[in-house]
Amino acid sequence: MKLPSLFASTLLLFEFVQASEHLWQDPYVGSEPGVLYLPDSNAVYWRYGWSREAGDQKGIRITGQFPSTRYFSYNIYNDQTKTSLGAIADFELVADDEATNPFKAGVKTEGQSYTLTVLPKGTRTKDKNVLYLPDDLTQVSIFLRHYVPEEGIEGGVALPSISVLDPSRTEPIEAAPSNEIPALSKAEAQKYLIPLFKKWALSFEENPEAVLAQLHKRDRTQPLNLKEIIAKQVVSKAFTHFRPGKTVESFNFQTSGTYPNRDNAYLTMPVVRNEGEVLAVRFLAPKGASQPSDFGAAEVRYFSLCQGDEETYTHGTVMDTKMEVSEDGYIYFLIGDNEEAVMSKAKEWGVNFMPWEAGDRALFVFRHMLPSKTFEDGFNRVPVFTYDLSTEEQFASKTIGNFAPRGKLLSKDELLKAEQFPAFE
Repeated sequence: MKLPSLFASTLLLFEFVQASEHLWQDPYVGSEPGVLYLPDSNAVYWRYGWSREAGDQKGIRITGQFPSTRYFSYNIYNDQTKTSLGAIADFELVADDEATNPFKAGVKTEGQSYTLTVLPKGTRTKDKNVLYLPDDLTQVSIFLRHYVPEEGIEGGVALPSISVLDPSRTEPIEAAPSNEIPALSKAEAQKYLIPLFKKWALSFEENPEAVLAQLHKRDRTQPLNLKEIIAKQVVSKAFTHFRPGKTVESFNFQTSGTYPNRDNAYLTMPVVRNEGEVLAVRFLAPKGASQPSDFGAAEVRYFSLCQGDEETYTHGTVMDTKMEVSEDGYIYFLIGDNEEAVMSKAKEWGVNFMPWEAGDRALFVFRHMLPSKTFEDGFNRVPVFTYDLSTEEQFASKTIGNFAPRGKLLSKDELLKAEQFPAFE
């Protein structure tokens, strides 16, 4: 019996969606707790990972439709180091069949599709959108990111399909489902775990009872989580650059090890606070863009402030369109306990309030997405932190002035007595 055309089309679409969804890992939704690596709460990530042998000539092909999002992109990663090896942003994709890319045209058009190919370096191809992976890479993944999606986290379209390109075959073959992120890689063990174990061993020699008590307490209250321990080690050095009693500065720390997005430039402000203290933060607002027609004139596509902890979990994000910009062009924040006295002070001064939820050791991460080449004060202009120079020489404010976030810790009494937002050094 021949199916009616509408029903048949619906069935084919359902099968396409099912085939796509079972290949990608379940989404990492930035607003949900339990997602590592300091995600933006307005972002959703899908990962597809696979293992390969060095010299393997097979690649993958991804076919999808342009979603309804503020931004989307693909990054390819080395799963051993969690470092981006290349990326392609929404506006860089060439649409299929001479169609128009809505992120480049400045208007949203429905139903436009694209095709992305991932191939080993040195492979010849006539494909328009290509990401290359090193020939010797054995653990690889590609991440699809949606920022501020509409019509559900998928942006109103089905997840892209994935197929395998084998040079010994004329047609693509169906891909296997994604593998999991390696719980522990050799690179992570050498860089983070071995030094940590050596530190524990020295501490044990000095005070075995204290170490055993700490491990016993942790085991009862919070089982050991290898990924969490490694994530904590990745960011642990950031806190050594916090200077108690001084202006709190931001830095362009190395982001490898956290699956960073190539299109984001990050500044990180590490803070160690005493109980009840409030952090006052100030920075100049860049010109953002909330829709395709604004992209061309924007200094950045998107910017945000995320509050993370030392395990790299995110406890809240404020995106650009939710921030109040003062008449002087600055964005001011008070970040403190979620109580009436602090919130009232923020309201009195007409500044933004963010509840402090990350514990006493917090990492405030600021993003500039796709900073314009002509924007001279983008976070991408700040040199990456190096231990060849002093901490003071590498304050982000030394490079981009007041566009760099700066802060000051105040006791609650100091805050309530203050008549205006505090000045910095």
